[in-house]
Amino acid sequence: MAATGGDQGQRRQVELERHAPVSSETRTVYCDPDSRLRVEIDAGQVKVTAWEFDRIELTVERHATNQADLERLEVEFRGGPGQVMATCTTASPIADAWVDFGLRAPRMSALDLHSASGEILVSGFRGASRASTASGTIRAARMSGTSTLTSVSGSILGAALEGTVFARSASGLVSLHGNLTGDHRVETASGDIEVDGVDGSIDARSASGDIEVTGRLSGRCSLRTVSGDITVALLPGSDVEVRSNGRQKDDNPRSSLNREDDLAREPPSSRRSNGHQPAGR
Repeated sequence: MAATGGDQGQRRQVELERHAPVSSETRTVYCDPDSRLRVEIDAGQVKVTAWEFDRIELTVERHATNQADLERLEVEFRGGPGQVMATCTTASPIADAWVDFGLRAPRMSALDLHSASGEILVSGFRGASRASTASGTIRAARMSGTSTLTSVSGSILGAALEGTVFARSASGLVSLHGNLTGDHRVETASGDIEVDGVDGSIDARSASGDIEVTGRLSGRCSLRTVSGDITVALLPGSDVEVRSNGRQKDDNPRSSLNREDDLAREPPSSRRSNGHQPAGR
């Protein structure tokens, strides 16, 4: 059987990693407990983990096919008490060369992470976090602040999340799990949306994909898909009313809908039989 393009790409990546020159180093900058960390790289993985110390530690691994290209991968790591920057960008692309960043930062740090091509992994922070990649998966875990996650081409995966989440992917799965308090917004142009653990309101939209939401919903919630199904599982304590212009199954508290689902909260005293079916009762 002939190898697929993906298989060939993986084999090439393995060969490059096996034979390419690699350099590694670790640097440290001392900072405030709630300092801002900005990271920007052209290609490679960014992994940021929280710890309890008032300093940011950066471990850099450079990869290239030859020593000359390896030396062109210049890393800048600087800052003071309030802000620290770690960057590796080049004036022109370098074929088959990339930099992996591994960082450890104070738990209350505010994060601003960017990769033009590569995976971003972030875990354990309580401050506001932003992560974006043009091509790659974003993985977030044990985050309790406001998280803004954006991938142009790649999935967004969240586990054990708390607080508010804004997630957008142009092409890829968006899967979020945890205790998601507050108002959330999730979008994908091409892919499914899975959100488990909402405690508040959510606005979820997919141009082509299914939407599945589980939680204790309240406030103004809107779930919309142009091509796909919508499934809502309402937990006890939900305070919404289901309005749909698609099909709906009468098996609440789990409702299966199609195309568009508008869940609008109304004061209990104003509810009456008006053609809409209450959910979560």
